[in-house]
Amino acid sequence: MTQTVTGRTTGLGGHSTIVEQGSVDTISGSTFTADLTQLHTDNALYDSAVSSALDTADYPTSTFVQTGQVTVSRSALEGGTPVTLSGQMTFHGVARAVSFSGQAVESGGQFRVTGTANFSLSNFGFTPSLGLITLGDTATLSFTLAMAR
Repeated sequence: MTQTVTGRTTGLGGHSTIVEQGSVDTISGSTFTADLTQLHTDNALYDSAVSSALDTADYPTSTFVQTGQVTVSRSALEGGTPVTLSGQMTFHGVARAVSFSGQAVESGGQFRVTGTANFSLSNFGFTPSLGLITLGDTATLSFTLAMAR
């Protein structure tokens, strides 16, 4: 039987540089780190299995470092505008190129970016199996980042 398990962590930190240039904002230098030891599912039994499968004892974090920059129209930010953040993600000790498709919006002095990327776990060097539990190869990573100007 196949079951989808969703894990969430509030252990996310990082920074971005947002430069105002006339009517556009440029996002660059983004670096974000997720604390995978704080990854929780809706089932405590799965928490332990996922932690073991991801080997969080040896690889407690995953990091994304943006390459290049993203330029968005300030007027488009009011209603939300599509963005793609490209960079290097290090997961399980292996760095690979990843692109997150998402949305950027500014409201009340807060700049918010949401994004999602699908990636193959095998591209990051592991084929996790724990007896009766085996992780599929496709993982989806979604995030919401809120930044003050």
